[in-house]
Amino acid sequence: MKNLKDIFDLVMSSPTIMRLDKEILIFKNLMSLNEEHLLKEQELLYKVLDRLYESHIQAYMEVNDENKQMVYEFADWLGKLALKKEMKDTDFLIALSKHFETTV
Repeated sequence: MKNLKDIFDLVMSSPTIMRLDKEILIFKNLMSLNEEHLLKEQELLYKVLDRLYESHIQAYMEVNDENKQMVYEFADWLGKLALKKEMKDTDFLIALSKHFETTV
């Protein structure tokens, strides 16, 4: 997916509780986006992240040795994103990073 709107559309067309493999697909797509694009589209980004949080409340049970590294990488990416001075609501990003990190 080339932009946040595509990712948003995917997330919104998915069930609230997604399988971990779908979450990971979304993680990878988010992390591949240009940082400037994310900074410009923060409202959309936070909607996507909120849905991922809701989903991961159940999907964490699917974390295993084969996929836990990707969950760690996403948590790390969220933490780094929170350090950007242009980001709003960095407390949410930090909390979300910790949430994903502790489910591994």
